[in-house]
Order: sequence, then C-alpha cells, then structure tokens
Amino acid sequence: MICSRDELFVLCCLWDCRAYLRLFLGGDPGLVFNINYCPEDCRGAILSLYSHGLIEWSVEGGEVVDIKDGLRNDAARDVSNGIVIGLTEMGGCFFEDYFDIDWGGYVSEVFIEADGGVIKASGMVVLGGIFDWIEKKGVYDFFDFTIDFGCDLIYWKKISCFNIHCFRRNSVIDGYELLREMIDVISSNFDSLIAGKIRNALK
Repeated sequence: MICSRDELFVLCCLWDCRAYLRLFLGGDPGLVFNINYCPEDCRGAILSLYSHGLIEWSVEGGEVVDIKDGLRNDAARDVSNGIVIGLTEMGGCFFEDYFDIDWGGYVSEVFIEADGGVIKASGMVVLGGIFDWIEKKGVYDFFDFTIDFGCDLIYWKKISCFNIHCFRRNSVIDGYELLREMIDVISSNFDSLIAGKIRNALK
C-alpha cells in the first residue's frame, strides 16, 4: 500500500497527536514536528494517505469544507487554517506494524505542578522506572503515589493504561522539578527507540 518517505513522514508527525493541516504546508514541516526530514511533496503524501483511509480530517468551527480545498494551492491556505488531520485506526495500525511499536514504556500525557501531578502511561515498564528513580534519588518520603486505570492512552487506539497520581508530601522540596526529572528519565527509553526507528526509515 505504501509507502513513500513523504507518506511515512506524515504518519510519523501524527502518530501521537492530531495536527493542523497548515503546519504541513509551510517551508519546513520537519522543523515544526522535530523530525529531521524535508518532504518533497507533502500535499501529495497527505492526499494519498487520505485516499487510502489512513488519515482523516475535521474542521474547527463546524465549517463545511473538503480537505482537498486546503491542499489545492497556496491561495487556499486560509481554508487549511481550520482543518485538523489525524490518523484513522487503520492508519495508526499501519504505523504500529511498520515500526513494530511496543507500547509498554509509553508516557502519553503529563500534568505537573508544584504539589504533584498526573502521569498517563502504559505498562509495568513505566511503573518500574518510577520505583527505580525513587530508589536512586532517595526520595521515598517526598511523594505519595496512587494509581487508577484507563483505556484511552492514544487517540486512535484503545490501550489499557495507568493514571499515576503523584502528591508532594515534603514542602521543602521543589516538587515540580523533581517530577519533571522523573518524567524525563522514565520516558527516555521509549522516546529514543521510536525516534531512532523514524530516523532510520526516513534516511
């Protein structure tokens, strides 16, 4: 079915979040999405993916337009401002299979403030990473953790996940900075792995 490198690039930009169509139509979408690749024909790639049912679109504000109107030419750029594109379930599964993704260490969402935060993540790998970090930092008495469960880890796929709630117990420490450090540590393996796979596919 696929795939040109330009089409792979678009999939790689959308695997974890939807995005405005206009972000793909500027001078350097690779810079926008932090992917070291410059597509030759982003418009053509998006239309191809759309025609194969791998991406879908929606419009903010309820206006009735077609995705093709936003891609037709530069004069129609204003049409693209309200169009948001994302992967369909089929497009997400293609990405997942193509890159052989193991979601076990994925951290999906993070909300942090000084007194604590919430981490949405998948798999025991993340929980193990948190416990390892606590032991390494020696911060056993600084935070309380509670866990509940959800199933909407990523927008195109239902994945069972943990919602990890962190509560600061020690008012002396900077809870925000410590939790930010913890997030960086526990998410680094997954992020590095998927970034490497994307980089190799777009060489």
